Amino acid sequence: MSEQRKTSDQRKKKVNEPFLWESFKKGQSWAFKRIYMDYYDALFNYGSRMLHSESEAKDLIQDLFIRLWTRRRSLPGIRNLKGYLFTALRSVIIDYFRAGSRQVVDSDFLSGHTNFNISAEQEIIDRETTKETETFLLQSLDSLSNREKEAIYLRYYQNLDHKEIGRIMGLRYQSVRNLIHKALRSLREKM
Repeated sequence: MSEQRKTSDQRKKKVNEPFLWESFKKGQSWAFKRIYMDYYDALFNYGSRMLHSESEAKDLIQDLFIRLWTRRRSLPGIRNLKGYLFTALRSVIIDYFRAGSRQVVDSDFLSGHTNFNISAEQEIIDRETTKETETFLLQSLDSLSNREKEAIYLRYYQNLDHKEIGRIMGLRYQSVRNLIHKALRSLREKM
């Protein structure tokens, strides 16, 4: 791990979320910057998958942070900042769709490639295998409902627990468990 990454990770651990949030609510610009910098990438990944548009995701994240800043004094106390921000972004996206700005929402949940330093021949083979697997996985994921895709993304790409996913999606804990179980069973059957 690079020295810069270690330092960044250590800084993140030093400021706890409730303190950061309360500082933000009091108008501390450092807290706003910190929240923005710490959570932008995760929000961007979530938003761009929901919207299928990086530019729309960027715009809606900007809208989210503007809303948060202008309403900061009336915002509730929170326990899980990441979960709160995901819920808030989801709400902004839903408002965006209700306003008729977009007609359909869908999600793609495949991201990134693992890159190994190995022989060129092995790298080509791995790349082809990865492409085939990605294509197959994307086709399998496309067969899931939008809610199943969203639940899978939040669980396995954002590492949120069932309770947080329930808060974000507006579902009960058991409904989230059932939704994820059904989606995984469907994916297993296709593989």
